[in-house]
Amino acid sequence: MSRFIMGAPTPVPRMNGHSGGSFTVRCVEGPKSGTDVHFFSRRDLIGHLSRNGFEISAGPAEDRTKRDPPKTGAWSQWEVVARAAGPRAG
Repeated sequence: MSRFIMGAPTPVPRMNGHSGGSFTVRCVEGPKSGTDVHFFSRRDLIGHLSRNGFEISAGPAEDRTKRDPPKTGAWSQWEVVARAAGPRAG
């Protein structure tokens, strides 16, 4: 999992149930100022989906997109294909 965060975020106390490397920050500048953003580790993302009734079909896989100059670094996010487990409504 990539951990390069642009700006000047403030760490937020760990959320319950996320102990495998996930973390939350509060944005203190820019368009997301005042917003808490949670970054899942692969292990915690799988656990979160499983606990909430989803079956994973593919992934998670990290997708990285290099930032265009003059910015540096890359944008990274998890990509996962999941569906709601159990009987289908309708």
